[in-house]
Amino acid sequence: MVREEALDWFESALVDLDEARKAHLRGSHHLAVFLAHQAVEKVLKAFMIAFRRIRPPKSHDLVELAALASIPLEPSEIEALSELSPYYT
Repeated sequence: MVREEALDWFESALVDLDEARKAHLRGSHHLAVFLAHQAVEKVLKAFMIAFRRIRPPKSHDLVELAALASIPLEPSEIEALSELSPYYT
């Protein structure tokens, strides 16, 4: 059974992703990438809780979070996460 906290993170990520799509369609691109970052961060944290059984750190660095989650990534995926990470701020 998946922990409630992991489901909360995941469901919140889905909301952020939906809002990112809407922002993109409106032409609010800065908001879209911010929300996309939030969605990815929350999915990574949900994964850590549900599958790695670890408490996620208070970090917003997507590459760091993926590494801590032990998710194998292709170089192009690491590059994409690196490009998205600064949009948290």
